Amino acid sequence: MNETLARCDLCQNDNFKILQEFTDPLDKDNKFNLVKCSKCGLIFVNPRPTQNDMGKYYDTGYFFSNTTDSYGLFSGNRAKRISRSIPKSGNLLDIGSGKGLFLAEMKKKGWNVWGIDPTVEIRDYACKTYNLPGNQVLNAYLENAKLPEKYFDLVTMWHVFEHVHSPGNTLETINKLCKKGSILILEIPNVDSISRIFGYNSQLIDIPKHLFYFTPSTIKKMLESHGWDVEKIRHGFNIFSAFVDFKIGLLRYFGVYKNISKIKSKPYFSKNNQRGDNTLWSTLRLLFNLACLIPVLAGVVLKKSPIITVWAQKK
Repeated sequence: MNETLARCDLCQNDNFKILQEFTDPLDKDNKFNLVKCSKCGLIFVNPRPTQNDMGKYYDTGYFFSNTTDSYGLFSGNRAKRISRSIPKSGNLLDIGSGKGLFLAEMKKKGWNVWGIDPTVEIRDYACKTYNLPGNQVLNAYLENAKLPEKYFDLVTMWHVFEHVHSPGNTLETINKLCKKGSILILEIPNVDSISRIFGYNSQLIDIPKHLFYFTPSTIKKMLESHGWDVEKIRHGFNIFSAFVDFKIGLLRYFGVYKNISKIKSKPYFSKNNQRGDNTLWSTLRLLFNLACLIPVLAGVVLKKSPIITVWAQKK
């Protein structure tokens, strides 16, 4: 079942421009629109599935798809960079904590870690695999999680904020949980990036899972309107994720693969594949990777990276 937003979640304007229509991946007769607010420029899906219906667009495999060494590398790098910027540990809440890799890394650095994930199998995996505290890693959504108020020094959302049904309500809830001066880190897709050359074929345009699409300008407005001062917006904090996005966008643009989950399992992204011993194939793969890396690096320099990491402080 679909629902239609009457007003923009950022500025409450009721006038939207339709950018493109998308077919429901589970029902060809159902349609979603990607729209842009005529006042503030926020891009979002409207109409969209109700929150109760969103679960059918995910399965456990979607959440376990990141059980790779590269995801572990992301978590380790994130933890190291955060520790350099915030040397004093405290209470951390990771919203959408998944398999718990990031929490495990931050726990090693002395943080008192809390997490929320709506999938019970993932939550149980995280607690068991990384010995995380079961009473602090919750199987819940943010809005119904029982969490202490004015308690957290740091809240993180790694590729989660674009999935929520109301970014404004999410920020209001986070506000209640945080101390004054707390830090919020959001890593989100940047719709105003070099990936625009692919139109709506970018991996970041993942409808209906991704409901909101931000630019540096609109995410800054969203945060500031809900009690947060934006300290910095980084375009190279997660360059590998931006690199993978660009590769997938390029393949989708030329119609090589339409299904993202199939793309990620194909030889384009795998070192250990049946063509791995073929010198020509290895050379072509190397050239393809270099061809994608150059514009991604340019995007970082020009502040047009497909992935941005936003640091904000509670007022």
